[in-house]
Amino acid sequence: MTARSRRCRSAPSANSTITRRNTSTTIREYLFDIDLPQEVLERVGQLSVQAQEALGCRDFCRVDWMVDRRTHEPYILEINTIPGFTSHSLLPKAAARVGISFDELCQRIVMLAMRR
Repeated sequence: MTARSRRCRSAPSANSTITRRNTSTTIREYLFDIDLPQEVLERVGQLSVQAQEALGCRDFCRVDWMVDRRTHEPYILEINTIPGFTSHSLLPKAAARVGISFDELCQRIVMLAMRR
């Protein structure tokens, strides 16, 4: 998500995020700089916004994707309308990636809600 707009993204600047989970130790790895063509990343970002708008989501959400390694075809997995919001969660990490502190992210979300 980019907190600079009211639209959700798969990650900052429309970059996809890969999450790996090891069920025995619950290891999470978020990769922001992944090896996909820029046009694929842009398409995933556009599709994320379309999905968010189609469902009427507002303010923030997380859109999870899988991308076929061979064809680069993206497949939407889910839209999480209430993503994790702890220091080790993806939303605050994605915001920090584009220069938005946790406190500023909280303030922006509150301000968006107050405008309604």
